[in-house]
Amino acid sequence: MKEKTSIRYYRNKAVRSRFDAQTATWMVCATDLINATVVTSNPKVYWYAVKRRHPEIVTNCKQLKMTASDGKVYSTDCLNSKGIKMLADLLPGKQRVDVLNWLGGGNNPLDVLSKRKAYELFESGIIDDIEVGTVKGLQQIHAFIFDGLYDFAGLIREKNISKNNFMFANAQFLPEILERIDEMPEKTFDQIIEKYIEMNIAHPFMEGNGRATRIWLDLILKTNLGKCVDWSKIDKNDYMNAMAGSPYDSRVISSLISEALTSETANREIIIKGIDYSYYYEEVEKSRSSPKRGLSQNEKVHSPYLFFYPVSASLTLSLPRLSSLILAYPVFAPLILSYPRLSCLCPVYPVLSSPCPSSGRD
Repeated sequence: MKEKTSIRYYRNKAVRSRFDAQTATWMVCATDLINATVVTSNPKVYWYAVKRRHPEIVTNCKQLKMTASDGKVYSTDCLNSKGIKMLADLLPGKQRVDVLNWLGGGNNPLDVLSKRKAYELFESGIIDDIEVGTVKGLQQIHAFIFDGLYDFAGLIREKNISKNNFMFANAQFLPEILERIDEMPEKTFDQIIEKYIEMNIAHPFMEGNGRATRIWLDLILKTNLGKCVDWSKIDKNDYMNAMAGSPYDSRVISSLISEALTSETANREIIIKGIDYSYYYEEVEKSRSSPKRGLSQNEKVHSPYLFFYPVSASLTLSLPRLSSLILAYPVFAPLILSYPRLSCLCPVYPVLSSPCPSSGRD
């Protein structure tokens, strides 16, 4: 039987977990949880002190094999949910509440449920029936992991969305854009990354784009290159910054992914870890949620400059001017539609006076 391992995050600190087949429960590493919740220079010493002073917690603790940071496997003290609650009771009031919220999936149970469905996508073997490298395949992935959670699961959006003041592909042009992304080659690593970036700019769904598209990317890499991404090797901030800059320069995200490639495409731990990290990337950090934000449901695109895209070396495009060109000279429309990175910056006049919903997370 394959081992079921996972990684959860408490305030950006990794907490290893392992499924115990005997009790049919997920258990978390005690010292990892202490390291994430308690200010201590030595989590192991702290844990030993807890066991000595509160021996009753040991009844909810079990030693399971876990892979450490040095790559070796050790017998590790792991806590079940009752043991986690007992440990939480030893913490100050607010910390206790935070740990219990974390145990219950925090304030966003949707993430917990969709992550379970992402695990199931691989463990059930359904992933092997997904179309590789197509928009339909991406829709299949999105539909599976968000089925019953979003009423638009697997459906191409019909509204414009933005994030951190970047407007994704105009919904009016989205069908044509996705057709052209479908036709993009994916035989080499560079071609695959280019296709991934274009799909990210297209952002075909109202929510859940990043989580679905990273699975889609791994499928393309596995099919064409016999590799996948070990997402645990890519720092969250590095990844988010690289993706934000990818419409202008693909070299950074290409380098990050290239250095994280592995041939262990059947390694369950890497697959599950990849899902864990993918969801971790999308966690909204309070410290970063303000001052940069996307447009809310009630905001409109008032500025003549929504975002800039350097067409050659650095050319700033004014949306009204570009829209005017399209309307005055229809010959420009095929050029824009054939290049997603331009089309996402080209709403026509009706869009400029209508609300643009924000997509705060992926």
